[in-house]
Amino acid sequence: FAAARAGGLRITVHAGEWGGAYQVRRSLALDPERIAHGPGAIDDPELCAELIERGVSLDLCPTSNWQAGIVPSVAEHPLARLARAGVAVTLSTDDTTVSDIALSEEYVNAVATIGLTIPELWAIDRRALDVAFADEDDVAPLRASFTAWGETVPELAAR
Repeated sequence: FAAARAGGLRITVHAGEWGGAYQVRRSLALDPERIAHGPGAIDDPELCAELIERGVSLDLCPTSNWQAGIVPSVAEHPLARLARAGVAVTLSTDDTTVSDIALSEEYVNAVATIGLTIPELWAIDRRALDVAFADEDDVAPLRASFTAWGETVPELAAR
């Protein structure tokens, strides 16, 4: 996937559903801003460091990855470990017609099953606004609204 934006092309590569860290590393040759999937990156600390250094986000889909056999269970999905290691991640549903899960259900799984905290989930969502394929004029009011909302949530306001 690619989207045109002032200043150049923004690229998301669909990689790492199979082939683990090796496939994620291969996709870096395309200089993507985002990699759809890529949970296997957790198995390669040097790859994680490169993702961090290059500012590449992984768009992770825990339920889809479990359904595809990439991870043994939703509980074992590396979403929390990647986020805590400093890798930029977003939380997604993949194709809801195939995975049959809404994003709100994936949020519940992220906290109740994977073990993210509410502040960690909020930070992941905040990051998604930064990497959205949308013009800054469109994203800025969303970011401001999201930040204002976060200030009303006790777990987030204390940060």
